[in-house]
Amino acid sequence: MSLNQSFYYKKNRLQQLKCFYYTALLGQPTKAASTLGITQSAVSMQVKSLESDLKTLLFHRKQKKLSLTYKGKIFYDIITPHIQAIESVIDIFNKQVEYNENNVINIAANHVSISYILPEYLCKMQSYNNNIKFKIKNLAWQEGIQALLENKLEFIIYPCQANKIPSECDFYPIRMSQPILLLEANHPLAKRKDISLSEISNYNLIRIDKELITLPAFEEIINAHNLKTNTEFENADWEILKKFVKAKIGVAIISNICLEKDDNLIGIPLTQYFPEMIYGILIKKGTQLSQCQNYFFNLITGNDNAPDSKKISTLM
Repeated sequence: MSLNQSFYYKKNRLQQLKCFYYTALLGQPTKAASTLGITQSAVSMQVKSLESDLKTLLFHRKQKKLSLTYKGKIFYDIITPHIQAIESVIDIFNKQVEYNENNVINIAANHVSISYILPEYLCKMQSYNNNIKFKIKNLAWQEGIQALLENKLEFIIYPCQANKIPSECDFYPIRMSQPILLLEANHPLAKRKDISLSEISNYNLIRIDKELITLPAFEEIINAHNLKTNTEFENADWEILKKFVKAKIGVAIISNICLEKDDNLIGIPLTQYFPEMIYGILIKKGTQLSQCQNYFFNLITGNDNAPDSKKISTLM
């Protein structure tokens, strides 16, 4: 490589990083070159110049196949949110201008978040500014994450496990969720403190669509203990389950967040079988929030500062 070539590649740091990112993401320099609109040789030279600057190999190269080295994986995780932020800067800018003018907040959430967490905060937001427009979508986890990464949403509110949080997102806890057995007040098991799943198997388990269940290993556990289901909804919410439990049609396993004081139902903890989960709000790293979006974030998380102050990317 000539002196002029070396100077060019070292000075074009952004191009180095983009060539590395797309090569790692797509698995081949040819695909990275097609995406970036440059030649394969240019991609390869940018990656090699980056490795030279870092004084380390980022890829294993065997028989024209590339795979990230240990340090390459670390570097990929570091630059991914930055490259994605740069690539989407025009969309983010246009969206920011639109939202600042229209006071729009886009949220994806599950049934529990929509019914039992959001109403309190939306009410408070109205007293802050009654011109704010909320667009709330009831999406499954993967759909919500995809929309968040594509900058179609500002927030996702969902129960999370540490190993499920994408590296491109930050997670901020809101509320702890405990699994409970929901019973009608006069149910034979209502006065018990500890109940085994084998005892529950004597009663009809009312349940919603499998796609809406967030408890880990729920299907495996109820199948292992032969919990029978005669009443199952393909698309429903937790209020429907509560009405069926009140009608003495069966029992249900739900989050304690869903049980309210005026329900006149009994909730018995099942944490010996199912884990507690943390409901929280996810934001894509690098997201620039409008004034009303930032106010909402601080309100729901109890923070007095901007999002970067208390972000939690992993849960202990």
